[in-house]
Amino acid sequence: MKIDFKQTGGFAGLTKAVTITNSEISGEEEDEINSMVNESEFFSIPEPSADTNPDEEQYFISIEMGGQTRNIYMARSKVPNELKPLISFLKKRAKYEKRSK
Repeated sequence: MKIDFKQTGGFAGLTKAVTITNSEISGEEEDEINSMVNESEFFSIPEPSADTNPDEEQYFISIEMGGQTRNIYMARSKVPNELKPLISFLKKRAKYEKRSK
């Protein structure tokens, strides 16, 4: 399992990111993530529309799990309810990236 998550945009324009692999987490956390991915139907949810509001947070999620890979890019306002627990989990683990000059 591998998950890449990036949060960009928002009023301040800051970027937060995290990469999670099953070698870096406990078995309990892996079970929790697997459950959230399965309950969100991540690999089959429809592609969100590209419409965004100015200064709206954007999320990029890439998941490799069980022989499947999918990348989704969506605005905060387009996140389906089923995906919110996973995004909340990832946001808590993401760290701010340094801005390049």
